[in-house]
Amino acid sequence: MSEERAKILQMVADGKISADEASRLLAALDEAVDETGDTETDSSSPPVEMPRVGSLWLIPMYLGLAVFVCGALFAFPAYATSGSWLFAVCGWPLFVIGLLTMVTAYAARNSRWIHIRVTNVDGGQRNIKLSFPLPLRLSAWALKFASRWSPRLKDTNVDELIVALNDSVTRDEPLFIDVQEGADGERVQVYIG
Repeated sequence: MSEERAKILQMVADGKISADEASRLLAALDEAVDETGDTETDSSSPPVEMPRVGSLWLIPMYLGLAVFVCGALFAFPAYATSGSWLFAVCGWPLFVIGLLTMVTAYAARNSRWIHIRVTNVDGGQRNIKLSFPLPLRLSAWALKFASRWSPRLKDTNVDELIVALNDSVTRDEPLFIDVQEGADGERVQVYIG
């Protein structure tokens, strides 16, 4: 992501501009790049290979399908014998959990992912690697909903920042943050895309 985009997002985070103004600035920035034909090469592009997660959503999909089928196999005899309530009690929760898992996995197939890598430069301690889907729109909705009960949260406009981040980050142009603390410290890399 270009330095100008990062500055615009920082101004939204600081409350200097609104999310609408930020989206207009980002659109104007895109138009300026298109007009000049400048294909900007950013030196802050991710030097670290981040994992490909294109088909990772299939794992919970298949697990949900297995639970769904097990629930159906438990619930079916209850209907066939019309007297076995134990199968119905055991089968329906599994059936519903499997169905919800499959729907969630299908919804996450095109979502943005966040990859967090924390490594020690000296190599003395364990490294941390996390990767998970990042539901930005759902997060913005939850923060907007929670701001009804928290007046301090309402003043921060964090939900607008998340929406602006959702609109500006794509798989082709991800957000990459790389921070290293001193020569012997930790290196933290955050990749959203």
